[in-house]
Amino acid sequence: MSSDRPEVVAGSRPWPVRAAIAGALVTILVFYPGYMSNDSFTQLKQAQTGMTSDNHPVLLVFVWMASQWVAYGPFVMLLAQSALFWSGLYLLSGVVARQDTRLRLLTIAIGFFPPVAGLLGTIWKDIWLTGFLLWAAYFAARFVEERTWPTALGAAVSALMAVSMRHNGVAAIVPLTIAVAATALRPAIGGWRPILRNLSQIFVGTLLALALFGISTIFASAVADTKGYFWQVLADYDLAAISVRTDNLVVPSTRLKEGAGLDEVTNVYTERSLLPLYRPLCEENTSECQPVFRRSTSSIELHKLRSTWIREIAANPGIYLAHRWDVFSEVIGATDNPVWAPYYTQRYAQDLEIATPASPFNNAVGRIMARLSTTPIYWVWLYGLVLIAVAGLTVVRLSQKRSSRASFITMMVAMSGLLYLASYLPLAPSPDFRYSHWTILSSLVALASMKTWHEST
Repeated sequence: MSSDRPEVVAGSRPWPVRAAIAGALVTILVFYPGYMSNDSFTQLKQAQTGMTSDNHPVLLVFVWMASQWVAYGPFVMLLAQSALFWSGLYLLSGVVARQDTRLRLLTIAIGFFPPVAGLLGTIWKDIWLTGFLLWAAYFAARFVEERTWPTALGAAVSALMAVSMRHNGVAAIVPLTIAVAATALRPAIGGWRPILRNLSQIFVGTLLALALFGISTIFASAVADTKGYFWQVLADYDLAAISVRTDNLVVPSTRLKEGAGLDEVTNVYTERSLLPLYRPLCEENTSECQPVFRRSTSSIELHKLRSTWIREIAANPGIYLAHRWDVFSEVIGATDNPVWAPYYTQRYAQDLEIATPASPFNNAVGRIMARLSTTPIYWVWLYGLVLIAVAGLTVVRLSQKRSSRASFITMMVAMSGLLYLASYLPLAPSPDFRYSHWTILSSLVALASMKTWHEST
């Protein structure tokens, strides 16, 4: 298969560059000085105190620390986050659209699509994840086309940075590492039977993704000052669901406040979020107002929690899956409940002396986003169906031996978004809309890339 990397059309490059710069400027203007959620405040506090926890990406805390040397608050982070996202989208658009400048501009314009653009100004690990995934997809696609080791290294480093932002980011990088492995192994296993060739490529690519995940986990554990054991809240959530659905308390007593039983667990459990499990029941500082669930760092208590979690899921697989599906239905917008935070509006924290009241322009954008969030463009399940359809069409094309690097890249991007969305079936703690950011973006990029299929075979 000969190289089909396009020649650059004279005079076409400035417009995509201008579009990407315009996107970054619009993001900064709309969200100045950068919106912040509780996660953002927690990371800023860690950066200020120097006491880090692996409950949040430690690497991002270091970026926060560096940003505070330049200016106090979130503005530098907003600049860096915007630059990462829009530069990644610009680079990937060049691979997706090839020599078609109009298609490249259309691909960059995906960044202005409300479900994508509405989250770009909040300082979240999810947006950093998306930015690094764009870069990883770009380098992986370049490696597929050129087979040069600098592009393979770029893909590996970008994927490592992505998985360092979110633990389930490993699901999104697997298709990218498989693409790199398939390209690298092709000369050595080209004469093998197709089934053996494909299985070996998938195995090596998956192994590479797990290795990158392991490196990021080891790094976070090594440099974090405290371990948060983030998995424990998911275990509590699943055990609470099994308890409520079987009418039998299976949560270890060490996880509950003194005197709490099945009734208390039932009162705070909801498929909408695990947050009520840890929320004070009232404002007074009394034992009655304490949260029903409590966390722990005791190795003995955590071991008991883990063993109970595994045992109860094995004993009640149907109930566990029903609970997980109900939560996932909230994530993909398949219920009548409103979208969870499609446009975050918190802009200040008094205890950190950050005060940036919203301008009339900011408020107007917020009202528009609120109205749009009730429309089908915020139904995440639609984008999941798009990804399934695109992946299916690509499989058909490949099975008919009409493969091209363009279709291979389409499959890579589509499967990245699909696997990332699927990871929330067992892992979602709430239906936060930001979880779907990469899925929505990748589905639209994959659709755009299909236009170039006919250019080469």
